[in-house]
Order: sequence, then structure tokens, then C-alpha cells
Amino acid sequence: MSRQIKRNLREKAPAILFGTGNINLLNYKGIGFVGSRNCGKSDEAVAVHYVDEINHHGFQVVSGAAKGI
Repeated sequence: MSRQIKRNLREKAPAILFGTGNINLLNYKGIGFVGSRNCGKSDEAVAVHYVDEINHHGFQVVSGAAKGI
């Protein structure tokens, strides 16, 4: 995996790459969200709907695990 990152990013590749979890998930296409830290119930419902749709189409959702959406 690190060779592929270095090949694709060249001089922009990070010197150190740290991660936790299942490394095989890096082989799947993913979509990241940028959302509000302060959200209401209706905002959460919409986010869940979009995540379900994205998963239904074979993508994973990437999250930074911050508070909010």
C-alpha cells in the first residue's frame, strides 16, 4: 500500500502515514462528508438517509469521527 501511495502522490506523499482499523477497507471507494458540529434531529435523519444511499451504491463513508455530522 505504501508503494502505491508514494507512486501516486510522488513528492506530496507523507513521510509517515498512521492509521487504525481494517486496512483492507482502503481498497474500496469512499466518500467523505464535511458537516456541522451542531445539528438537530432532522439534520441527523438526512445524514443517515444519505449514508444509507451511499452504502447502497457500494461506497463506504469516510469519517474523521468528530462531533456532529
